[in-house]
Amino acid sequence: MPSTPQARTREHELKQRNKNVFIEHTLPEAHLKLIQWTGRLIRTESDQGKLVLFDDRIIYKAYGKKLLASLPSFEVQHPSSWQESIELMT
Repeated sequence: MPSTPQARTREHELKQRNKNVFIEHTLPEAHLKLIQWTGRLIRTESDQGKLVLFDDRIIYKAYGKKLLASLPSFEVQHPSSWQESIELMT
């Protein structure tokens, strides 16, 4: 559900034009936020950090792969359990 009047208006306008709201609005917004968050985590070449995404759609969906491709190069790990996830974050 859109959280601002501007987002609601944009989604309404897209629906009126028979556009896919997810592809045309939601996904580009998520893409921008992901890039911004990564930029806040890694500001210089010597910075290090961990970006943890608990949504496997980032790996298995075509749009997720496009999101990852737009980020700086990094190692991707796929933990097999919650315990392993917690160990990777520490």
